[in-house]
Amino acid sequence: MGERENLAALVYEQRRIMELIEALYNEVNVLERSLMEHQSALDILKMYRETESKEFDTLLPVGGGVYLPVNISKPDKVVVGVGAGVFLEKSIEDAITHVEKSIENLRQAVENRLKTLNDLRNRYEEVSAAIAELQFKLQGRG
Repeated sequence: MGERENLAALVYEQRRIMELIEALYNEVNVLERSLMEHQSALDILKMYRETESKEFDTLLPVGGGVYLPVNISKPDKVVVGVGAGVFLEKSIEDAITHVEKSIENLRQAVENRLKTLNDLRNRYEEVSAAIAELQFKLQGRG
């Protein structure tokens, strides 16, 4: 393969790497939002478990930034999404365990994506350096 073909292949790889980096950033953002939601759920479940009160005043989101003030009874069981559109009724203790496992899985997924992002950034720098070197060689012959 000639230098011009090699340069074209490197430029293509550089673009492809940038697309992958952008996609991974988006995945990390989604995972981090989900992680925050799970952490919030865990905090609320732990609060319910710890309190002696039998009723709570809270705000119920109805959409569009609108909330209804409501009074709810302390639940014995909660409904938990377990994946694939399946929901199960669980005790608060079991729900806490489930959410803690989900949080750990989400953290691991974020960590894996960040490692892949780092590897892609390193490869992007290598490819960029190779492109610059080939462009310099081709200009010298020009």
